Amino acid sequence: MPFEFKFPDIGEGLTEGEIVKWLVKEGDSIKEGQPLVEVETDKALAEIPSPKTGVVLKILGKEKEIIKVGQVIVVIGEKGEAVAAPPPSRPKSVGVVGELEEAPEEAPALPVKPAVEKPALVSEHALATPAVRALAKELDVDISKVVGTGSEGRVLEKDVRQAVEAKQNQ
Repeated sequence: MPFEFKFPDIGEGLTEGEIVKWLVKEGDSIKEGQPLVEVETDKALAEIPSPKTGVVLKILGKEKEIIKVGQVIVVIGEKGEAVAAPPPSRPKSVGVVGELEEAPEEAPALPVKPAVEKPALVSEHALATPAVRALAKELDVDISKVVGTGSEGRVLEKDVRQAVEAKQNQ
């Protein structure tokens, strides 16, 4: 029976991360403990290991996608095993009588901009870590209007701080 692997809580207080790079592809045989994916959180870049031995049947998270803790990111099973695309994973909540109920559906994720070699142009969804997004919010900077100077146009902390300085100098 296919196993739906959910993005684990890899650090105290973390609720999301960004898939940086898949280290496996669909159809690959994997062993328990083998690194599956690199995920960047607001605290670190981490390799997430496979919880079991098997075959990668379906990869559900895309590179550059922000994923939530508890969201199914990969389905692992046996060679030749069929897998139906699972519905979007939603956390459960406790109802008033103590039974588990489905949590309300969240808004769909924004599309992620494609990777570029030079600093990115302004887009609706800036490529940035959760920590940089939090800093931009704290400093009242519209991160979608900040030109990223990091790898693949990623908005860095220094870019947000420069945007604040530029705003103050106007």
